[in-house]
Amino acid sequence: MLHNQPLTINNIKYTLDDIENNISVIIEAIDQNIELFDDASSDYGTMGLAIFYFYCHQYFKDEKYLEKGEQLINLSIVWVSSISQENYKPKYKGDSLSNVISSFGKGLLFIQYHWNYEYNFEDFYTIIEDTLELLTEQSLKEKDFDYFSGALSAGHFHLNKYYYQKDEKSKLVLQKIYSAIHEYAIYHTPNEIYWKSSAVYNNLVYLGISHGCSMILNFISKIIQLGVIKDDNLNQNFLNKAVNLVMSKKRNISTSYFPNFFSDEEFPKELNTIFGITYGDLGVLYALYNANKILKNSILELEITDMLVTSAERKMDLKFTYDAGVMYGASGIFSAFKELYQTTDIPIYKECYQYWYGQIMELRNLKTKEKAGYTFVCTPKDLKKSISDEFSLGWGLAGVGISLLIGIDSSLPSIDELGLLGKLV
Repeated sequence: MLHNQPLTINNIKYTLDDIENNISVIIEAIDQNIELFDDASSDYGTMGLAIFYFYCHQYFKDEKYLEKGEQLINLSIVWVSSISQENYKPKYKGDSLSNVISSFGKGLLFIQYHWNYEYNFEDFYTIIEDTLELLTEQSLKEKDFDYFSGALSAGHFHLNKYYYQKDEKSKLVLQKIYSAIHEYAIYHTPNEIYWKSSAVYNNLVYLGISHGCSMILNFISKIIQLGVIKDDNLNQNFLNKAVNLVMSKKRNISTSYFPNFFSDEEFPKELNTIFGITYGDLGVLYALYNANKILKNSILELEITDMLVTSAERKMDLKFTYDAGVMYGASGIFSAFKELYQTTDIPIYKECYQYWYGQIMELRNLKTKEKAGYTFVCTPKDLKKSISDEFSLGWGLAGVGISLLIGIDSSLPSIDELGLLGKLV
C-alpha cells in the first residue's frame, strides 16, 4: 500500500492492489498513445493528459509523472499558440475555438490552485482573456450561450478564475454574459423562460446541462453564489422562471424524468434518455439542486431530492450509461454523486457513488490490455484503430484513471470544475 490515506471507497469487491494495477495499465496505455493528440483542451486534448499525470504524481510520488505533466503543459502551450480563427477546424459538431482556449485555461487554473507546485500562469491568463473577449462578443451577438460552441465556454473559464482570484475582469465578463442571458430569454409563460440552442444545434430548445436551459440556470446559480450578481429578489425571480420551465417538463418516468427537448410534439417517442452527466436527468437534477440552494424552496427541494434518490438507485445499463468515462459514463456519475454526498450527507448518495466506482472497474475487458481493456462511446467501430478521445480526460482513459485515483485518495480534488457541472461553490 503506497499511502497511509484510508480507502474512501468501501463495499466493493476490489482490493487496493486491484485498483492500483488497473491504474498502472491505464498509464501504460496513455503513455503509448500521446502522439495521437493534436489539441490543447482539457476535455480531449493534451492539457487533460497533463492533469492526469499530475494526479499520478500526487498519488504515486514518482517524479517521472511530474516531468510528463510539465512536458504536456508545454505541448499544450505549443498547440494553443498555433491556432487562430483562420486555421481552427472543429473536430466535432459544436466545437469552437473558444472552448479549446477556455478548456486549456481551466486546466492551468486547476493545476495552479489545487497543488503546491508554485506555478504562475498569469501571463497566459491575460492572453486567454484577450482572445476570449472577441470570441465571446461574437457568441453573444449570435445568441449562442452553449458550453461548447458559445459564450458559456468562456463563461466557465471566468467562473473558475473569479472563484480563485476574485478579479474584476472576470466579474465584468460574467456580468456581461448574464445581461445577454437576461435580454434573450424567451417567455413561454409569464413565469417560465427558456433559451434556444445555437444554430449548430438547429435552434432547438434543449433542457439538459450540455446545450440547454439547465446549463444556463446552473451558470446563473453559480454567479449568484459567487457574488458576481446580487442575490436579490430580481435575480432570484429570474432564476426561478428558468427552474419553472424545466420543472414543467417533469414526467413520471423514473428512467427519464426530463426529456432532452422542450417540444413533446417534435419528439413524442423520447421515453428514455442517457443516464450520465452530459444528457438526461443527472445533469438537469444537478442544475436544479444548485438553483434551489439559492431559491430555498422547500417543496422543490423535496421533489429534487426524491428524483435524485430514485436516480441514485439506478444500476448499470449500457442502453443508458454508455461506458466508464466522464462525459457519458460511470466516472461522471461517480463524481456527481460523490459531490452531492459531500454537500448533503444523504447516505444513498454514498452508496450510489461507491456502486458506480465499482462499475468503472467492472467495465474492463480483462482479456486485453489494449486501451486498458476499455471501450468508449467514441471508440471507432474498427477496434484496431485508435483515436485520441479514447485516451482523453473527458471521453476516455485519463478521466477513468483520475476517477479511480480520487476514489482511493480522499486528498485528491474533484474534476467537476473542468467540465459541464462546473466548480462547486
